[in-house]
Amino acid sequence: MELTFQELTINYDSDDVSLNAFIQDVERLLSERNLVLTGMRVDGFEIYEDYEQYLEEKIYAVNKIEVIVDTKEKVRHDIIVTAQRYLIRANPALKQMANEFYKKPTQETWVSFDQWSEGYGWISQMVELISTQNSTLDMTSCKQILTEIHPYLLELEEAIRHEDFTLLGDLFMYEIGPRYEVLQSEISKMIDQEVIRDDLN
Repeated sequence: MELTFQELTINYDSDDVSLNAFIQDVERLLSERNLVLTGMRVDGFEIYEDYEQYLEEKIYAVNKIEVIVDTKEKVRHDIIVTAQRYLIRANPALKQMANEFYKKPTQETWVSFDQWSEGYGWISQMVELISTQNSTLDMTSCKQILTEIHPYLLELEEAIRHEDFTLLGDLFMYEIGPRYEVLQSEISKMIDQEVIRDDLN
């Protein structure tokens, strides 16, 4: 089996290849070069998650693995831009969802709710991830906004339990929605700062 990591090639004995050894080599190279793993090309097939599980099932049949990497700065920038795009779409959708709760929620309303819930989880993870990195971005304001939203998540649960759809509408319209708009504004400022910083460099 052959591992390609940028310009480097490592060959493993196909009869005695160790998944642990392969993972350790990849992690060592990522650390040495200060890079982030973003994907793998396994015999031409690209995967972007659950690498170990995928390779564990196929390790003895694999001929070539090309590791797809990027700089931490590039990955961070891409995540921030993705968050901005999500919020640009999410904010009008929140108002629409609130109005639907005021009338009578349909199956599509609940699909929108589930999508919002997943998006909120992703945004929270993104903010936490960047906060824990040695990043030039200050995530304090974003963390504060999410902290303010958190108590309303419990109110959402109570409103759903009691089928209080007016309260659900109010929470999205007057509590969560406005904070999402501030969050979008803060993330847009970060992107502007990143662009300015790149231009100066």
